[in-house]
Amino acid sequence: MLGAETVEKIKTLAQQACAREGCELYDVEIGGTAKHRILRVFVDGDKVPVTIEQCANVSQALGLLLDVEDVVPGGPYELEVSSPGLERHLREPRHYEKSIGQTIRVVLEAPLAGAEKLGVSLEGILKGATEGAIRLQGRDNEWEIPYKQIKRARTVYEFNQR
Repeated sequence: MLGAETVEKIKTLAQQACAREGCELYDVEIGGTAKHRILRVFVDGDKVPVTIEQCANVSQALGLLLDVEDVVPGGPYELEVSSPGLERHLREPRHYEKSIGQTIRVVLEAPLAGAEKLGVSLEGILKGATEGAIRLQGRDNEWEIPYKQIKRARTVYEFNQR
């Protein structure tokens, strides 16, 4: 596991690489095993989806920056740069803000007060996002959910057949 200072340094370098390619950093995560670590960097376009070429260029530039600055301790790792995808994880207020109007699925730390029968998993249309909470419109209810109560959340891709 990488420390918070290391993750922030990686984000700073990734933002520099993204800026050169006209895209933006969406998220960074470290995964894999102790013997095979994977540094995943997710990039997104501002108003249009990120291209494969942009991802490749960010990967090349970021790989060089990480190697030159020797940012990632602990030996070898694999760098993956990609789009966050259609069903993207929502971790930061800015992720929620970009997803307003979309269907999302939220898993809570505990059921909401007054909505215990619904359990810890809610799905609905994201109606709003502030620095402290989101507003989610369900089938019959609307909830205000503080970020601190959200265990994980992601957008839900809806395939409409005609």
